[in-house]
Amino acid sequence: WGDTPNYDISPETIVKRNNSFFNKYLLGSIIFFIISIGVASYIFFGGINTISSNNIDMDIAAPTSVSSGEELSIGLSIKNGNRATLEDVKLFVDYPSGTESVVEANKVLSHEEIKLGLIEAGSIKEHSLRAVLFGEKDTIKTFIFRIEYKVTGSNAVFSKEKSYEVIIGSSPILLEVKYPKEVNSGQNITMSVEVTSNSSVP
Repeated sequence: WGDTPNYDISPETIVKRNNSFFNKYLLGSIIFFIISIGVASYIFFGGINTISSNNIDMDIAAPTSVSSGEELSIGLSIKNGNRATLEDVKLFVDYPSGTESVVEANKVLSHEEIKLGLIEAGSIKEHSLRAVLFGEKDTIKTFIFRIEYKVTGSNAVFSKEKSYEVIIGSSPILLEVKYPKEVNSGQNITMSVEVTSNSSVP
């Protein structure tokens, strides 16, 4: 094909340029790696107070079943596992149908808002609820608990929710109705209603 062309570039120049680019790339990678480690360490060791609802636990201590018309006690423990204080904490309770107050007779409970104030980092706030449930036997009643809170330097409202189910184990009244299965048009019929107390009190 002919003589080898001469580009007037020495092998030393090619090696020098390749080494220069490689050195800059390697140096940049090392600097980026060091900065990444510094930022990660700063966040991990508490330089930034990150808040997560996953770090908030809400434990419910209550029976799984209760008799209709009897008092139900529920204990709530809210633990703040974050590294920052939760401010303006509020507890919202949605009661199931058939729930009445223990303190005020015949007062129906449907929704309640409870102010808990501050929950320091790593601390636990406890609260108890008392109510009377009414319902048929084997009915499932569901309570919904939701906490809302704020953090320092932010107006945003964060929340976490948890539900609790309880079964009506027995009813204080047993009702039995007896009636004929078939009747003729215009015929008089007799119905028998039997009410039995299943309660330990009048």
